[in-house]
Amino acid sequence: KMGFDYFRNTILKTLGIDYQYEEIGPTELVELTIQSLYMDFTFLTTGGFYIHTEFQTTDKKEADLRRFHAYDAVYSNKTGKKVITYVIYSGGITNVKSELDCGLYTYRVQPIYLKNKNADEVFRKLKQKQDNGEAFTEDDYSALSLTPLMSGKMSRKDMFKEAIRLAKPNIELSAEKATAMLYTLADKFLDRAELDEIKEVMRMTRLGQMLMDG
Repeated sequence: KMGFDYFRNTILKTLGIDYQYEEIGPTELVELTIQSLYMDFTFLTTGGFYIHTEFQTTDKKEADLRRFHAYDAVYSNKTGKKVITYVIYSGGITNVKSELDCGLYTYRVQPIYLKNKNADEVFRKLKQKQDNGEAFTEDDYSALSLTPLMSGKMSRKDMFKEAIRLAKPNIELSAEKATAMLYTLADKFLDRAELDEIKEVMRMTRLGQMLMDG
């Protein structure tokens, strides 16, 4: 829950998705066909509509759009509210199809690209701050949380490790929230063996202890 809250209240604003929210929305939709549709994040805004965000490391073009459209149609039918979808693309993806011709209407998503953000640069800046004994700002923690989705020389797994190591020595609540968000993303993007490595890096954190105990 801490990772969800941090994503909603801090990271979305960093990405330019700025709304006031009332609550976290459900992310699993079960239809009578017994088909489960898993969404990444949904939040109910004070305007009475839902913000739906998806993280993508690949671009399957219309196949992705049809999947997002299915999510939103079922979600809108279930809640009786409008749904606006933002798709956050990582790695080298810079230009995707964002509209789907559905006959009498056009379905649209809003893409956000992280290609132009460089994880190596974020790590370099924050290591320098750490060496100088400077405290990280809220923007620093927000950027750190997104580094595994940015461009860079490291593998995605190593980006997760490096980001957690940089957040780990800090005692601020923001450091704990950033770590929770990093674990939430690692759980989505890494396989079981890689996730076990991430848990090991997190071992001495409070969240890491909770995961080990669980």
